Amino acid sequence: MIPDPLWIVLFLLAGIIFVFMLLFADSAERSFVQATMMGGVAVTISSMLLLLWFLDNPCHSSSGGLRPVAMERTLEQLDLAAKAVKLDLEPPCDTNGRGR
Repeated sequence: MIPDPLWIVLFLLAGIIFVFMLLFADSAERSFVQATMMGGVAVTISSMLLLLWFLDNPCHSSSGGLRPVAMERTLEQLDLAAKAVKLDLEPPCDTNGRGR
């Protein structure tokens, strides 16, 4: 989990770098060159912030998200093992993860 102060610092640094790149504006250069420099920095910083957000929120159903496949498989194996030895197990929490 990425703490809120780190997010604040990251966005502050992104703004500072953006303003710093504005200082490189040179009227002798073509606007395409300046736009390419600004665009490259903006895309890089935006990509890194989006990657951090993705890593901070790993459990989702879209591409790359963590799914509970291994946990479901383990629970099935535990149920099968408990039935094999005729053991009645009562889980310590409900299906939402709240304790009983």
